[in-house]
Amino acid sequence: MAIQIQLRRGLAATWTTNNPTLAQGEMGLETDTGKFKVGDGSTAWSTLVYSSGIQGTQGIQGISPLTTSGSLTAALTTTAATETLVTNNIIPANSLAVGSTYRILAYGIRTGTNTATATYNIRIGTTTSATVGNIAATGTVATTATASVIKIEGLVTVRTTGASGTVLGSVDHMYGTTPLVTNTTTAVAVDTTAVNYLKLTMNSGTTNTYTFYVASIQQVY
Repeated sequence: MAIQIQLRRGLAATWTTNNPTLAQGEMGLETDTGKFKVGDGSTAWSTLVYSSGIQGTQGIQGISPLTTSGSLTAALTTTAATETLVTNNIIPANSLAVGSTYRILAYGIRTGTNTATATYNIRIGTTTSATVGNIAATGTVATTATASVIKIEGLVTVRTTGASGTVLGSVDHMYGTTPLVTNTTTAVAVDTTAVNYLKLTMNSGTTNTYTFYVASIQQVY
């Protein structure tokens, strides 16, 4: 038959009110605090020191769960020869930490016969406007007169935080079989204490049609 051992126990307030003297080696548990004392046979409860040890320092907070937002809910078509918003992700105030990293992805199709150069920007600013905010990464690619599939991928990492925080980014564009990789070597300013929008924008350079079917901005760290 199993032997069950139960400790002398009660609420912290009950122990204080009754103030018993525990026998030598007898343990008394506070059921609401989880702390306990061990008697010496002569010292009353209120004077007896706790035997449960001193609470240690709080550990480092773990990484927040990955979040995704800013995904397209319908195909986006643009022929504008001006900077146009493709997708954006709202970043709450004071939520960025040093090392916070976002990945930007977009897939689509380009049609048209003009060979004008297209420009892609990853911006971070305080509104959803395509032209507001500092450019964390930018890339240009000279297109051909042939329609093709396009893919854009970028990363943005927070270097410093605060009202004078900084971010650094890079962008990779694939047009058909033509790759383009641009690494930004200078960090740009961002106020991480304010609400920000991380945005992917593009300028087609002409009236060629760009249709994006899938685009998202995902926090990966």
